[in-house]
Amino acid sequence: MMKIPLVTLLGHTPCLIPNRRMAGLHQTVKKWLAEDVYDTRRFEEAYGFQTKTSLEDGLKREVDWYLKAVRGEE
Repeated sequence: MMKIPLVTLLGHTPCLIPNRRMAGLHQTVKKWLAEDVYDTRRFEEAYGFQTKTSLEDGLKREVDWYLKAVRGEE
């Protein structure tokens, strides 16, 4: 059985439904699923911003938090 992420399915379904409010949903979901990469050097230079957590550690912490919340541990 092939599993399709719900957000992907929802991104394609509104195209089939004639509804003005749903018209932009497909593009919004496409943007959410896009793999965008941004260079933050200009922001860092302009505002003196420095991260305190690496991306890897931040993602690990987010996943750990999510799994605890799903299990009802939080």
